[in-house]
Amino acid sequence: MAVATSALIDSVVWILVGIVILLGAFLAAWSYPTAPFLVSVGLLLYLLLLLKYPSAWLIVIPAAIPLLELGFWSGQVYFTEFDLVLLVTIGGVLCRRRISFDGMSGPLVLTAYVLFFYSVFATWTGLFPFYAGGLGMFNDQLSSLNSLRESKGFLAAFFLLPILWAEARRGTNIHHLFAIGMIVGSVFAGATIVWERLLFTDLMNFTNAYRVSGMFFGTLTGGAAIDAYLMLSAPFLGALVLYRPGYLKSLLAFGVMMLAAYCVYVTYSRANYPATLAAISVFVLGVWFVTPWRLSLRPRVIVAGTVVCTVFAGAAYHLLIGTTISKRFAQTKEDMQTRIDHWSDAVRIVSTVPSGHWTGAGRGTFPLKYYVDSIAAKKRLVAPALTHTDSESFVTLIPGIDAGITYLRQRLNVSESNKYRLQLRVRGGENSHEILIIEFCERHVLNFLPECVWRQIAIPESSKDWRTFDVAVNLGHIGKEIYGLTWRKLGQFTRPVDIAILNRGVRERIDIASIGLVDSDGSQILRNGSFDNDLDHWFMSYGDHLRWHIKNIFVYTYFEGGILGLVVFTLVLALVSYQLLRRIVVDRDGFAVLYASALAGIVFIGLFDSLFDEPRITLLITLLVWLALIPSPVSPPTKEAVDDS
Repeated sequence: MAVATSALIDSVVWILVGIVILLGAFLAAWSYPTAPFLVSVGLLLYLLLLLKYPSAWLIVIPAAIPLLELGFWSGQVYFTEFDLVLLVTIGGVLCRRRISFDGMSGPLVLTAYVLFFYSVFATWTGLFPFYAGGLGMFNDQLSSLNSLRESKGFLAAFFLLPILWAEARRGTNIHHLFAIGMIVGSVFAGATIVWERLLFTDLMNFTNAYRVSGMFFGTLTGGAAIDAYLMLSAPFLGALVLYRPGYLKSLLAFGVMMLAAYCVYVTYSRANYPATLAAISVFVLGVWFVTPWRLSLRPRVIVAGTVVCTVFAGAAYHLLIGTTISKRFAQTKEDMQTRIDHWSDAVRIVSTVPSGHWTGAGRGTFPLKYYVDSIAAKKRLVAPALTHTDSESFVTLIPGIDAGITYLRQRLNVSESNKYRLQLRVRGGENSHEILIIEFCERHVLNFLPECVWRQIAIPESSKDWRTFDVAVNLGHIGKEIYGLTWRKLGQFTRPVDIAILNRGVRERIDIASIGLVDSDGSQILRNGSFDNDLDHWFMSYGDHLRWHIKNIFVYTYFEGGILGLVVFTLVLALVSYQLLRRIVVDRDGFAVLYASALAGIVFIGLFDSLFDEPRITLLITLLVWLALIPSPVSPPTKEAVDDS
């Protein structure tokens, strides 16, 4: 009786916690800058799904990562709509599941505790001494809160771990559901890349150097978010082969794999190609251990394998000769030296921090430390500022060595006439004649200028008082026509249009108190043009990506945690690798093959690019670690499954 009462009280407590989390999530959704009603309705529908099927989050979360992105319209950097989805996930499942850590395996408990305490330490170190950042603590990655932003993925994974374990204890095939989510996510990522390529370059144009970003808003400051997701999700397509592949499923698997291969190729990221080879090698070797000889002797597998190899060999020959990627590889030596110099700078900077060699500079501190170092070296980087006074708010642009590649942007919904009045209230420096350049471009994430319109505003020197400008802007067919069709016929299938405020002509400083764009009907197109709501709907875009990323997971780990961080990272990697090897060789666990293949690819990408400064990728990698340490209740494929196929 006492045990039953204790269990009931425990369940009620978890339900109350879940309700509090849900209330917070929906209150935040209702005040979200972009489409609060639609966001709230979407979260409510997701909550109803979770209340009916609590394990559905294992499919939804990995599938939503490459698709759910409102940052282009909201401008949110620190708290996003995906964070709301995670809150609803945790709150909704707590209302249905009784959480317990009972029976959790030793390796999983050890890894979770080590990563948790290390993350708390690295985050705390990064937070102090506190610095709000020139654009405000919730807008600027130079802010100390960047430590919390980069920790979000780890923290979310820690909260999801007991929920994941509760599902495993109930007998839910968590590995199967997660694999489905990753496969769906791979298709979603492929769809966004195909959409982007259709709009900006053409599907089969391999000479144009356009770099895809998908729906990863964080790519505004560079990084490898799209590369990392593709490398994490692609190996799960192997589940379509491991699970009793009939003819229809084999055809579907082939089509999705071709889509994934195409997407990896058009990233034009050189690390992706050897990383893909590493992932495929681990997958093939793992499958050999899981199903020695039997799978390879199936006649249709031999035929399919021959066709695939022939197609890939022909495509590789065609695509690697005289195309964009061949030019990219020709620059490898020069770019590699740039990477090495950058890593050396990171190691040098952290060595100036007290105890930095042993405990690092803290999570999320690299952008700020790199910026301060540039000032000391008299190579000042651009750092825009946002100022609030009792009467007004204004953004300040200053010069820097990366002038001309720093943009304050907002995505536009163009009107039918595409004729506007650009209205500004600005002031310049006291001792210089300033030029403010406003740019209207068809652009998604990275800088790509197929069609642009520029307006130049000349601000006389000694302009201590605010000056008002009203300039006509005619965008012509920008954002309205593509492939000879008008926007009415293609709807959202037209190139996105941004307005961007550049610092290219700034000599001393320019303050911008308001900016408006009025169409021919008198309607205001821009949102938050007076910056009263901080930078809602606005976002900063930087052409110099090295200032935001270290571009190597080991150097990154050393920078944020010193020798301590490297030891923790190496031990966790070794433990996960050992557990996966044991599950493959001893348990003949097909899911372990998928995890090992994904981790092999992602570690290889991490040798040349950043991973843990994009929270959604961090979450996915950490969930992969948890799943790698939770044995499968059923390890496909069995001998009977292979023989029946």
